[in-house]
Amino acid sequence: MEQSIKKWAIYGFFISLALAILFVDYKVITPFDGGYTTQYVPVYDYIVSIIRYSVLGAFAGIFIGWRFAKRQEDRGNKSKTYYAEVFLGVFFLSIFIGIISFFV
Repeated sequence: MEQSIKKWAIYGFFISLALAILFVDYKVITPFDGGYTTQYVPVYDYIVSIIRYSVLGAFAGIFIGWRFAKRQEDRGNKSKTYYAEVFLGVFFLSIFIGIISFFV
């Protein structure tokens, strides 16, 4: 089980690292009267944002690896666990509270 979690954490980290390099903006374009200005994001801020998304991908990979390993262990055991449902409930509740606190 631990090997599966480690493997999926590494996969999640590298996949989200590649996607972050592709999709994180390294410049800010600001329109003004008749033209645009381009300001580049400092390298430190760019690298920190890429690593932040990579760590989030690693956490997603840990969750996926845990679910796959749990499924392989429980093939003989038919009892239902509610880890994923509770996790998703708490996750969406915390996002909702964060959104509410952002706008208030």
